[in-house]
Amino acid sequence: ELSKSDCKECVILAGNHDSPHLLASSKEILSLLSIKVVEREGEAIEFDDFILLAVPYLREKTISSFISNQSYKESETKYIQAIKNHYLSLHKKYEKTNKKIFSSGHLSVTGAKKSDSERELYIGNLSTINSSFFEELFDYTFLGHFHKAQKIGKNIRYSGSVIPLSFKEAKFAKKVFITNSKDLSQKEIKIPIFKELLELRGTIEEIEENLKNIKEHIWCKIVIEDKTKGESFIEKFYKIAKEKEAKILAVKYEKEQKNTSNADIKERIETLTPIDIFKRKLKEENITQKETIQNLLKIYEKIVNEAAIGEEE
Repeated sequence: ELSKSDCKECVILAGNHDSPHLLASSKEILSLLSIKVVEREGEAIEFDDFILLAVPYLREKTISSFISNQSYKESETKYIQAIKNHYLSLHKKYEKTNKKIFSSGHLSVTGAKKSDSERELYIGNLSTINSSFFEELFDYTFLGHFHKAQKIGKNIRYSGSVIPLSFKEAKFAKKVFITNSKDLSQKEIKIPIFKELLELRGTIEEIEENLKNIKEHIWCKIVIEDKTKGESFIEKFYKIAKEKEAKILAVKYEKEQKNTSNADIKERIETLTPIDIFKRKLKEENITQKETIQNLLKIYEKIVNEAAIGEEE
């Protein structure tokens, strides 16, 4: 369908959620439809008036040669430098060209805003690169990872996700950015909302009343701020939603928090990342040596990343 549209050429870049093997399996077939797939290290693609250095999410295996046998703190610096070196090596081949040089990437830069539903890419903020690196090197940079559409500086854009990937994201406008390669002028196109997401929170009575007034065909998340528990009123919620041809995707209780210090407040497990949980486990096991903690964190993050992308060691 895309090949029959006004889009004459397309580039697909792998993100941290994608399987490189799966993308590579359809690479040759898609190339016959003028669709270029870049799933691993990145490559230069020449167009009439610009060169695109198409770089996907850089997995640890791609840049691991830069960080072997390093301490945690040294690894932090090496990760960032390894990512920069990857871009510099691609740029060096075309630095004398008369054409504009655009780049892409799947990482975080300083100044970018999360929407709280993205996964961490590497340990801590290892992939966070100063935005000036891209601004000084490239005429324009297209980035992925953060789900919120946003502009960083003069020439860096996060396109964001095309649909809300959480109820929090339903508050953000989803957009398509069009950039003119000749004068770098930009145009935004707002993406229509095809499925509205709505979070309802309050007491049982408040939620019941609000459910009666919702629009038809929407998806709901219900957060109950009430001590009363039971299946009967939850069944009633579903019944009201069904009459509205709406769908309830989740029902959760929000525990009442007492006026205690932050250290005493118990967080729900869904608010914690795997790394947060692992850190608590280390504390529980009375592991206190700083170097040991850092090394264990490094190993655990590597396992988490491999599990997330479905790749074997």
